[in-house]
Amino acid sequence: MIPDESPEELESFLPDESWKKLINLALPYQDKRDDAGHFKTVTTWAWALLELGNDEIDRELVLTAALLHDIGWSQLSEEERTNLFSSDLSFSEAGRLRLAHEKMGAELAIRLLTKAGYSAEFTQKVCLLIEGHDTRLEFMSPEDGILRDADSLWMVTNTGFEADLRRRKVSAAVWGRYLENKFQKENAFYTTAARNWAVQRLSRLKKGYNVHEAGREKKPKVLICHYRVGWTDGVSLEIEKRQSILEEMGFTCSLLAGPGSSGADYTIPDLDFDTPEARKISRNAFGGLKDYETEEELKKDLLVLSDKIEEELSSVFEELEPDFVLLHNIFSHGRHIAAARAFYNCLKHYKVPSLATHHDFYWERDDFREVSGPLIKAFMKRYVPPVIPGMKHAVINSLAARNLLNRCGIDAMIFPDTLDFSVDQWQKDDYNAHLLKDFNLNEDDIFILQATRIVRRKGIELIPPLIKELNKTLYLDQIRGKTLYNGKRAGKDCRFVFLLAGYAEQEAEGYRQQLEGMMKEMDTPYRFMRSRIAVQRTMEEEKRIYSLFDTYPYADLVSYPSIYEGWGNQFIEAVFAHKPVIVHEYPVFRSDIRPKGYSIISLGDDARRQENGLYKLKKESISSACQEIIDRLLSGDTEKILEKNFDLARSNNSYDYLRALMRQSMEHYENL
Repeated sequence: MIPDESPEELESFLPDESWKKLINLALPYQDKRDDAGHFKTVTTWAWALLELGNDEIDRELVLTAALLHDIGWSQLSEEERTNLFSSDLSFSEAGRLRLAHEKMGAELAIRLLTKAGYSAEFTQKVCLLIEGHDTRLEFMSPEDGILRDADSLWMVTNTGFEADLRRRKVSAAVWGRYLENKFQKENAFYTTAARNWAVQRLSRLKKGYNVHEAGREKKPKVLICHYRVGWTDGVSLEIEKRQSILEEMGFTCSLLAGPGSSGADYTIPDLDFDTPEARKISRNAFGGLKDYETEEELKKDLLVLSDKIEEELSSVFEELEPDFVLLHNIFSHGRHIAAARAFYNCLKHYKVPSLATHHDFYWERDDFREVSGPLIKAFMKRYVPPVIPGMKHAVINSLAARNLLNRCGIDAMIFPDTLDFSVDQWQKDDYNAHLLKDFNLNEDDIFILQATRIVRRKGIELIPPLIKELNKTLYLDQIRGKTLYNGKRAGKDCRFVFLLAGYAEQEAEGYRQQLEGMMKEMDTPYRFMRSRIAVQRTMEEEKRIYSLFDTYPYADLVSYPSIYEGWGNQFIEAVFAHKPVIVHEYPVFRSDIRPKGYSIISLGDDARRQENGLYKLKKESISSACQEIIDRLLSGDTEKILEKNFDLARSNNSYDYLRALMRQSMEHYENL
């Protein structure tokens, strides 16, 4: 028997006067979330489940808990109750609100039950069910199971379904598909009867709301996923390139990312790897437990966060119905392993063909190389990276391809970093003509540009000692008053200045401060430019904000002193800009880039890590590089060398090459 839309009269469910009195006492605290009739409907569903028969279940306990289960919402502010349905609400804040309403509900229940004449022992049992009915992961008893089944069944009543559409501001199609996916999960219901009722009623609702959409766009749809998009980091830049090429190929592209992104079509707040929850999980999953007593406790939090992301991600899949999914670093590193499981589950469920691109792997990073125990080891083996039917894998260098095959048995394509070599080179113009003045820079000085993000693996600390040496009389006397390869005349009082155009992420702020302290101690002229550098030019508070590419025309040299790179986006940018590049020869440079024949200013390949975590070059490497810098700046052959570098990159790293790789990577799209 399925209850109809009109809830039964609650007074008839239990015979005693205390029950009737409790109904009236609780009435002022009911239905405070734009959900009129919720408490009556949930109690009626609980009664219907109890009618199926099980003499061992405490009928009075279930019905009393159902009656009072949501009275705690009355103790929160209207703003807090409304915010719970906002798509921008963080996982931690949503959890705080749900826990608060459970706790306050139990406290209020004690007062109401006592006033209605219930015993302290019975009151304690009721409060135990109320505390956790919204947040408890497992069913702790048959009474708990029936209460929570009844609460879930509210969502498939006409009133409950309409309330969710109104409060969550979603379409019937999106919400209906979300519920359909939710109901398929193993722990969605305690009783088989509740699951069957939910499926039946949802089917009726979908027909009533005409959920089946009338047609699909002619253009196939691609969903591109990363933790953040629209920034100036290498992954964001590569995503922008792929989007451009896919749209040329006739696809419609949508971007999905975490908050703080620029240009994302879909935002999942919990996809940010800098949330306290994600950072705590990452901090404990690698290098030993720090905030948990056992791995089981860590895994519990990991699965809770993963399930939350999966629910939000499922809604995107249901709404967009993508034909193909591109994933960047989702299945690669250790910063947000909860997200990897969420994407894994969705891709398996929706059976959408996909390409997972791995820009680097967790085992390549010192911070993530050692997992904390067998549970996390098993988790990483299954999800990072996974094997899923319909998924191809891509890496960005040959070392990673061999490592992935040997470690995981996964054969991957190689996608090196690329650039559009058909566009005009970045030039000085009326907009960026103010750049030097805005950053209080002297045009007679010689500028070494670091265009990367500020993170430890970029080895940026190798450059200040180089500049300190270059600013000695030995080298300055060779160049002052002379004309450089680019036609610029070095001033008689010129010096070498370090320009840092990239941003430092939250976890790298300590490193940025180390760099700044080092440069001040060495008296190295420098500018952090991030405050006025963005993906695109814009105006903010009457101040010019420059594109990252506005910095290249003013650079005389580009530094690329990385200790480790997946490939080398800023290296290709420097080559495109016709700038001499100062390179510390990291492993992938030696294996994939140097063999192409590029001419660079080398810092060697043997920088050594110091006790303070910073890397240091040998004195002879610094001296050799300094003289080569002076020679390259003054040589009449430099332009020819830079043009040769440009031709090499155009042949091996152009959009034409990327187009061919994209077509190859999506061959399985038509077959699925």
